[in-house]
Amino acid sequence: MEPEEQLRLKAHLQQLSQQGLVTGYQANGRLHNKGDVLKGRDATPIAQSPSPLEVLLQIKVVWEKFSHQSKFQRKLYHYGTFPQGFSWGVSSSAYQIEGGWNSDGKGPSVWDTFTQKPDSIPGNPNGNVACDSYHRLDEDFYMMRALRVKSYRFSLSWSRIFPDGRRSSLNQKGVDYYNRLIDGLVAHNITPMVTLYHWDLPQALQNLSGWDM
Repeated sequence: MEPEEQLRLKAHLQQLSQQGLVTGYQANGRLHNKGDVLKGRDATPIAQSPSPLEVLLQIKVVWEKFSHQSKFQRKLYHYGTFPQGFSWGVSSSAYQIEGGWNSDGKGPSVWDTFTQKPDSIPGNPNGNVACDSYHRLDEDFYMMRALRVKSYRFSLSWSRIFPDGRRSSLNQKGVDYYNRLIDGLVAHNITPMVTLYHWDLPQALQNLSGWDM
């Protein structure tokens, strides 16, 4: 019998799939696509990081500086172009925002491997920390509430849930993280929209020829 938290994450994804809010691969009530194979930074706080309120104030300054639309023009665009009931939201992907690239048992993805190799990208940037959403969920919830976000599309990091890509490697802390994310969104009346795959294949599967195996 599977642990309660694993079953709860499956139930989350199954419910979202039935509502048409899971993209990437059809969920089918499972966390993987076929057979038994699913083809960071530590928790130390970042010194002097801006508060959610400071971030929002900075966003407002940028908007006012670069937007030449009047309030009337913005309303005309929003209400004159999109159908009633259109769901406004924000989106992200796991590698772009989570950070915690090797935290709590997460395995490397192909993007982790690629960006750790010097000179793969000019300037050698990587997603080791990124927005550090893995460690700062409460701040993300705060900002989404402040922006009055109605829906949030995010992706699951396969290698956070299955470090070596196989079902037998299931990482409970990864399951717990996504349960906290989904529960938090629902608690704040934000509709979760899940992408099951966003180009971050577990490196262990790539070593076995990836999608060609």
